[in-house]
Amino acid sequence: MLAAALGIAAVVPALGGSASAAAAPAVTLVGATGSGCPRTSVTASGDENGAIVVRYQQLAVAGTRQTQCTTLLRVGVPEGWTYAVPGTVWGGHAVLSADTTARLTTRTYYAGGAGPPAVRTGVTGLVGPFRWEPQFAPDTLTFHPCDAKRDLAVAVGLEILGAAESRISVATLELSPHDLLWKRCPTR
Repeated sequence: MLAAALGIAAVVPALGGSASAAAAPAVTLVGATGSGCPRTSVTASGDENGAIVVRYQQLAVAGTRQTQCTTLLRVGVPEGWTYAVPGTVWGGHAVLSADTTARLTTRTYYAGGAGPPAVRTGVTGLVGPFRWEPQFAPDTLTFHPCDAKRDLAVAVGLEILGAAESRISVATLELSPHDLLWKRCPTR
């Protein structure tokens, strides 16, 4: 529905001539940086449809602290196409007392460029696993520059305001080419 309103392809472009003869673009892990993701603590696995699940072993915060991680992903962009990231999917676990708030913040941008403003949420009293699916405002979406090779940066921050015994962790980031908004680059 959002894709149609923006005049954007709702399907993933195929590489080559026909959709049935080619594979979907793939998403791969390039690296990660930040206090919440030391070099060897981030891994990724992909599937046959080009999707990726990034796993974080140490992206966690307890007490009244904060941490962050920026993950660099490479999206295989078929020639003549561009994409925007309308949202992200995060999974994790929390143990928050009733008087404690955890703040989660995320944003995306292309290496060397700007992106939509960050999306923030606060949760209180959550105990157990969670899935957070923030969406960026449609009028703020930034498309990958046509004829450029820039990695996608996906940043997340965690902060706890309240009880010292509370904690929250992010275990996964999921991204698939099917989750992206695709459109053709302008012809010159």
